[in-house]
Amino acid sequence: MLDPKLLRNAIDEVAAKLGKRGFKLDIAKVNALEEKRKTFQVRMQELQNDRNIRSKEVGKAKASGKNVDEVLGDLKKLSEELKSAEEQYAKIQVELDEYFDNGDKTSIPRILTLLLQKS
Repeated sequence: MLDPKLLRNAIDEVAAKLGKRGFKLDIAKVNALEEKRKTFQVRMQELQNDRNIRSKEVGKAKASGKNVDEVLGDLKKLSEELKSAEEQYAKIQVELDEYFDNGDKTSIPRILTLLLQKS
């Protein structure tokens, strides 16, 4: 598979090398998908952090004998939101993967790997 760092850091170079082999890299599409991917990745990290904080609050509240129903309700909402963000992230990742790998010997990653080895 194509190295994501290479694609993120040198997309114009990647597109030029692919162009020499008759493949057109849709830079706008790749950049848009990558931006969405990053947005969901950051959102997932924020939600995971919030969930961890709330989980600790539940433990502290239970230890001190307080009612935890409200915090548990918030925790459930966070978990649902996190699950939704994870699903969206996975869909975007699949779309990126499918764009770059059509499963045969002419897929973009295989050709690009050969091109980069020659240069």
